[in-house]
Amino acid sequence: MKFKEIFKDQSFWSLLIINIAIIVYYLHYNTGFKTLVWIYWAQSVLIGFFTFLELATIKNIESGSIKLNNEPVNNDKQAKGCLSGFFAVHYGFFHLGYFIFIFTITDLKEAFDWRLFQFSVGAFALDQLWNFIRMKEWEKTHKVNGGVLFFLPYARIVPMHLTIILPKFVGFLTMLPLFLVLKMFADLLMHVITVRVYGKPEWEDPTVLRTVK
Repeated sequence: MKFKEIFKDQSFWSLLIINIAIIVYYLHYNTGFKTLVWIYWAQSVLIGFFTFLELATIKNIESGSIKLNNEPVNNDKQAKGCLSGFFAVHYGFFHLGYFIFIFTITDLKEAFDWRLFQFSVGAFALDQLWNFIRMKEWEKTHKVNGGVLFFLPYARIVPMHLTIILPKFVGFLTMLPLFLVLKMFADLLMHVITVRVYGKPEWEDPTVLRTVK
């Protein structure tokens, strides 16, 4: 993706606006760490949920682009059943473990800002829904690389979570605003890389993501 093409990516801008809104809200209301880390856990779950929907409704999968039990997935029916189910279990257990982990590092007595949580999760959900709709329209005329679709959510969420939980481990919660900015850049960077891995975007198409033909 060329730098100037980023400015044509509606998803990039919506992701940027949502992250900036959270940071501004945090600075104004001095929201605690617990609220923020649960917001980004929920964002991660949403990314996985819509990836599961994409796999469960996939069309035009590229034959042999991913294997299950050393056998290539060659048609949409296999992908919808086996691949989507395997992703749900794999991604689900990953986030269940992360869910438990967050409980161990957050203070139960710390106030939780439900207003910020609801706004943020709602905004992220609408952003993911919009991307999903565009992807399904685009998928009608393009082949989908099953392996890329399966693994890219992990590549996107790991850097995002590292930047939000790192202050807790190094004792720099007073520098949390800086880490929130870093989280935003990690989120945006991995979004751009995700687009790049799929291939060059066709900006006249109804979607941003482009898979291998």
